[in-house]
Amino acid sequence: MINDSDLKSLVTSGVLGAAIGLGQLLASGDQIKVRHALGRAMVSSGIAMSAYSVMAFWPDAPPLMLVGISCLLSSLGTSGLTMLAKRLFNTANVTVPNNVKETL
Repeated sequence: MINDSDLKSLVTSGVLGAAIGLGQLLASGDQIKVRHALGRAMVSSGIAMSAYSVMAFWPDAPPLMLVGISCLLSSLGTSGLTMLAKRLFNTANVTVPNNVKETL
């Protein structure tokens, strides 16, 4: 069962993840459409909240650490996480867009 403190941290992570995703979209210079902005916010928020899987291995993890991990994950985004997985597991089957390769 999730307690109030964990729920607040989870919601905070989701909101921060959405804000990071929208900030990256605004900074990208791409044409901004409502559908694209909502999609980016939803994906970044979901990635940020996935940081709470750390609680499966470390149940007493401090909430601030979980929020920090969630901000890191949402900053990396899906392309960054794909590149990280490729580097960690040395897989050649993972394709990464060129713009991500340049930043990592």
